[in-house]
Amino acid sequence: MVKTKGHNAGEDSHYHQLILNSIDDYAIFTTDKHGFVSSWNTGAGQVLGYQADEIIGKDSAIFFTTGDLKKSANKKELKNAKRFGSAVDERYHVRKDGSVFWASGKMFPLLDTDGKHLGFTKVMRNLDERKMAEDQLNQLKNYAEAIVSNSRQPILVLTGDLIIYAANDAFYNLFGLHQKAAENSTIAMLGNRMFHIPELANLLEQVRKSGNAVENFELEHDWPSLGKKYFLINASKLKHPVNTSNLILFSVEDVTERKSFEQQKDDFISIASHEIKTPVTVIKSYAQILRKRAMDSGDQFLANTAEKVNEKTDKLMSLVGYLLDTSQLELGELIIKKTIFDLAGLITECVIELKLIDKHTFFVRGKKSVSVFADRVRISQVINNLLNNACKYSPPDKPVTVNIKMNKKLDMVTVSVTDEGIGIPKSEQLNLFKRFWRASSATSRKISGIGLGLHISKAIIGQHGGKIWLKSEKDKGSVFSFSLPTSKS
Repeated sequence: MVKTKGHNAGEDSHYHQLILNSIDDYAIFTTDKHGFVSSWNTGAGQVLGYQADEIIGKDSAIFFTTGDLKKSANKKELKNAKRFGSAVDERYHVRKDGSVFWASGKMFPLLDTDGKHLGFTKVMRNLDERKMAEDQLNQLKNYAEAIVSNSRQPILVLTGDLIIYAANDAFYNLFGLHQKAAENSTIAMLGNRMFHIPELANLLEQVRKSGNAVENFELEHDWPSLGKKYFLINASKLKHPVNTSNLILFSVEDVTERKSFEQQKDDFISIASHEIKTPVTVIKSYAQILRKRAMDSGDQFLANTAEKVNEKTDKLMSLVGYLLDTSQLELGELIIKKTIFDLAGLITECVIELKLIDKHTFFVRGKKSVSVFADRVRISQVINNLLNNACKYSPPDKPVTVNIKMNKKLDMVTVSVTDEGIGIPKSEQLNLFKRFWRASSATSRKISGIGLGLHISKAIIGQHGGKIWLKSEKDKGSVFSFSLPTSKS
């Protein structure tokens, strides 16, 4: 029931009170001309925490914060409501328990039928949730702007609907855009639809729906104002310590010059490899002839010298082969000729050949025979690369173990090469299959190699429909594994 002070409640007043009590999400109360509470509905009790008999007759100034009371905000509200017919405020108010909340309120003068001023009616609503949402939104906006403004790299922040939320000058300058033109625009419509690119749309949709980040996506596009460009795109959900709004961080890196340089380097490698291969082949032939004649004449010193020349040309031919393979990989021309052969038998052959020149102890375990449909020469190249790496990076008194395991359900065979060597730090493992990349332990220990073996091995296994991976810890050895389909497909 609404309790009133100094008012004779008739039948109309009774129904009026029932209506007020049925509105429980709004605080509705009346005061006398001086601001003392004269009636109180159920909603007021829920919003402000007072029961009617606790608050009626008390000054409504109790609902104002100390700071607002010092500014006479309560008195100004009464004055403005009487003078202008209403007074609207949106501020923090105080509950019975002393807690504060954000509320929107409107006060009206209460007049009798003769127009005599009796007091005031106040309608108030708790806007704590809205205020919190606005504060978090502003906090997130500031957070996003801080991220983009502190980066030299072009960065864009998008909403879940792919609308421009924030961007830095580097982004606008790169694409010749103005900030005002980008406001409230979707990325697809930005700059006369210059970003309306199917690959880009699919990328952003993937991030938006799955939440999975996209890293270093290479986008080649002929831009209206920029010409043909190569960009590396990175996109991920924007993580904030408090606010979890669906924002996407989108960055662009112009790698056009780098791509041009890499192409020139690939062209040079291809040309140089072919140019080197012919004279090296000739040198090897002459070394073999010289060794044979030296052996026939009994000149052991000359024979040994010719043999060393022969060994060095073999290493040089191997290097040329790696460079040619790399060149073919970049052009998509690495030739794979598949036949059916015994993978376990090939592994045994590779181990026997390596035993002739290496002091390690080798173990071959698992399946004794398993047929695969693959390129025997290329798979031999992968096996030899993994075995040679295991030997190079582990002490000669430690064993190297090859394990062959079948997975009949997946129709796959897995080959693992395990060593007990220096291992590879986790921070370097992601880069290990990149071309020309070598682990820091290899360079610091002056272990020979140019960083192409694993890069080529990954490509060979990939073209067979398999995978290659590693498990390693520093100073605890490494396990390099690859899988191959066993069926003809």
